[in-house]
Amino acid sequence: MRSRWVALPLAVLLGMLGAHNFYLGNWDYGGLQLVFTLLAVAGVPWIGLFVLAWVVVEIVLIVIGHEGYDGSGEGERLACV
Repeated sequence: MRSRWVALPLAVLLGMLGAHNFYLGNWDYGGLQLVFTLLAVAGVPWIGLFVLAWVVVEIVLIVIGHEGYDGSGEGERLACV
């Protein structure tokens, strides 16, 4: 069972790289965040602002245990412990 208390620090510290999404099994979102962050580093700064806003929203969704962020891609629920 995946823990939201592992996903949360991953989102805060490495969220722009999609680490929390990879941990939760959301490979598509994690890959998009990683690609968009690399594009921002390569010289398209407005994409970086978009990814930052995206990560902030996902942090809130992890904290409140929203359906899409309460477990892995296989439908497991996150443990609160």
